[in-house]
Amino acid sequence: MNNKMLKMAFAGLVLTVSGFANSAPIVDEFGDINNLNVGGIYYDVSWNFELEPVAADFPLFWNDEAFALLFMGAVQVAFTESGFAIEQQFYGVDYDSLTGVILRDDATGFELLNAVGHLSWADFREAGWGTVTPSEIPEPSTLAIFALGLMGLASRRFKKQS
Repeated sequence: MNNKMLKMAFAGLVLTVSGFANSAPIVDEFGDINNLNVGGIYYDVSWNFELEPVAADFPLFWNDEAFALLFMGAVQVAFTESGFAIEQQFYGVDYDSLTGVILRDDATGFELLNAVGHLSWADFREAGWGTVTPSEIPEPSTLAIFALGLMGLASRRFKKQS
C-alpha cells in the first residue's frame, strides 16, 4: 500500500513541476522569443531587420487587430520580464494592408503603438518585423503524462512476469 502511495505522490510531483517548466518564454540577446504564450497557444518569434515587409508576411494577423494587439502585448511582457532592452529599436506585426502594431523600446521602457502605417515608419530606425510560427514543442506536462503511461505499462508487464 505504501509503495502505491509513494508512486502516486511522485507522479503528482512530476506533473506539478513540469507544469511550471514551460511557463515563461525564452528571450535571446536579439529579442527572438521561443514559447511565447498568447491565448493558450505557444509561438516562436524572430525579428527581421533587413527586408522590407509585405502584407503577405503576416497571415496570422490579417484583419485581426485585437489579436495583433494581444500578441504584441505578450511580446512586451516577455521583453520586460526577461530584462531585454536595446534602446531605439522597434518591433512590429501587421494586421491590415501594412498597418500594424509596433512595440517601441526606448529609455523609458516599452511602449505599444497601434495603427501605424509603414509610410510613417521612416521616423523609426532599425525596425524589426516579426516572423511568427506556432511552437512545435509539446508542453512538458504532456511529455510527463506520456512517460507515466509508459512506466505504468512497463511495471504492469514486470508484475505479470513475476
